[in-house]
Amino acid sequence: YLPQREPMIMVDQLLSHDSFATRSGLYILEDNILVSKGKLSEAGLLENMAQTAALSKGYELSLLGEKAPIGFIGAVKNLMIQKQPRVFEHIETEIKVKHEVPTLAL
Repeated sequence: YLPQREPMIMVDQLLSHDSFATRSGLYILEDNILVSKGKLSEAGLLENMAQTAALSKGYELSLLGEKAPIGFIGAVKNLMIQKQPRVFEHIETEIKVKHEVPTLAL
């Protein structure tokens, strides 16, 4: 459901999806490219959030027989990371769709 490929896959499970929210899971392995000093880096957490959003759209499009689009993060505002998860922990991420930007033709 994602356009990303190894080593940049930051979600490994689709836990739930409906028209309002999507939940993903990630089991953090020590060979993850965004693990540093035994913890998933801030960049890894942000990429996990972005890929959860992409997973939502990719899953919806797969139901229509279409491919997952390539997207990008337009902005991050007021992000506060309280704790970085450690290697061998499982994290769950939930995104809630508030606004959807129309597709841009490039």
